Amino acid sequence: LDIIIVDYQRNVDSARDPDVLTLFTTVVNKLRSHVLDDVPRIMDGVFECTFQMITANFEDYPEHRIKFFELLQSINMHCFSALFNIPPKSQKLFVDSVVFAMKHTDVNIAVTGLEILHELLLNVGRAP
Repeated sequence: LDIIIVDYQRNVDSARDPDVLTLFTTVVNKLRSHVLDDVPRIMDGVFECTFQMITANFEDYPEHRIKFFELLQSINMHCFSALFNIPPKSQKLFVDSVVFAMKHTDVNIAVTGLEILHELLLNVGRAP
């Protein structure tokens, strides 16, 4: 896991493979709570660098964009408690990412952003 994370994080934007995001989404979807301890490490490696890539404009890296929000949705659904184990700066960036998704010009991404927000609010309401 660490090799993939480090390789993705250190590569130049154009060399980052969106399938890495798909891999982590699949891992979270399949392993759910069994991967809670790994989510902060995954987010540390792919979250900020991918967010910077996709927020430069609304058109570059369309595959990364879709896969990124699918990963956030998966983490929010299956590993919500792991979001409390990431630094406050990353927590804020998570919320900023959801807001960015909701404002996106691509309808599918905007809908995904709304779905993430809805689930996030439900999760916060259920949290102790």
